[in-house]
Amino acid sequence: MDNSASDDVTSSGALWRHARSHGYAARLKDLQQRRALATAWAIALDYLLIGAAMLVTFNLGWLALLPALLLIGNRQRALVVLIHDASHRLLCNSGKANDRIAKWLLCPPMLISLSRYRTLHLQHHQHLGDPQKDTDYLHDEALIAQGWWATYRTQLLGRSNLFTACFGMLARMTPGERLTTATWWALALAGVTTAWGVQGLGLFMALWVTARIGVYHPIISFVIISDHVGLVPGTVVSFTRNHPGNLASRFIHPHNNGWHLAHHLMPGLPFHALRSAHGVLMQWPPYRDAEHCEKYFSGPQSVVASWCRKSRRWTLPALDLLSRR
Repeated sequence: MDNSASDDVTSSGALWRHARSHGYAARLKDLQQRRALATAWAIALDYLLIGAAMLVTFNLGWLALLPALLLIGNRQRALVVLIHDASHRLLCNSGKANDRIAKWLLCPPMLISLSRYRTLHLQHHQHLGDPQKDTDYLHDEALIAQGWWATYRTQLLGRSNLFTACFGMLARMTPGERLTTATWWALALAGVTTAWGVQGLGLFMALWVTARIGVYHPIISFVIISDHVGLVPGTVVSFTRNHPGNLASRFIHPHNNGWHLAHHLMPGLPFHALRSAHGVLMQWPPYRDAEHCEKYFSGPQSVVASWCRKSRRWTLPALDLLSRR
């Protein structure tokens, strides 16, 4: 089955027809406005929290180790969320500034190539649900039948995934991206050494690498499954879920990243607008009746339960019918 861009267009077209006829199209358009100050604050917050975790651990030692690792891993995840927005050019109004911000402040610490990430991610959007062309397609009926833990363990411990957890996209970077990455790390390590000495440098590297492999990697392995696995390929609405908007989402899906169905229907929504957009989109019947998980790990409406059961099948005519109501 080839779920190319036609499914995205059909779902989005039905949404916009309903939005125009029911008076909320202007609100959705307004939410697509890029806000450079929101981006600047998000980046500053991520860096400040990483620095705070380092500072507290340097002063308190082992007492702060576990909280520091959890916080740094969470902020590493947050940086990748912003890289995701940068791949859609949503950080600010200028495309050139968007890419410069990503290439100098977001991608180097996470060892990510913006050009490679953008290519893979846009292919995912264009071919959502296509086993051959969707770069994030992980839907495996045989594996799902074994339960959510087996599904997660396979992703977590896959050899290529573990390699990426350690080395990111270094092997696929352009020479310019490698130079920028090396420059960022040279400046960062020099700054840490100046502030805390050689002992602080060792502590920073130990915290960063351990958090990347032991916290960030388990989180991203969970997230990449949770976006689509267990649903019904066919349309954006049938094959994409929203995640809980609770306290745990701040750890697993920082920067509003859990509203994944809203993102696929409207890829032009910046991270800071997703929560508000979700509330507006609930006026559209197919969106309201889609897969919205209440918790992550417990109960019939949890994310892991959703992995292992099929939602009812949607058809494109049904979407068109509901859009005209």
